[in-house]
Amino acid sequence: MSTMREPDSREVLRMALGTVVFAVITVVLTGFQNGWHSLTTVRGVLDVLVPTLLWFVGMLIFHLIRHPRM
Repeated sequence: MSTMREPDSREVLRMALGTVVFAVITVVLTGFQNGWHSLTTVRGVLDVLVPTLLWFVGMLIFHLIRHPRM
């Protein structure tokens, strides 16, 4: 009988903080590259949102590889 281990709260916090830090870095780099006004457009928001979502999905996949459910 296998038991499913719940993720440690520190792991979840680390993933959340990593995603927030990545989003902030992406915002700053996009602001410097395209001008800060570009962050007020739909494309500017997508330029930040899409890489951040990809980062988050990548972290989830990495987490599931390290801690399989079965």
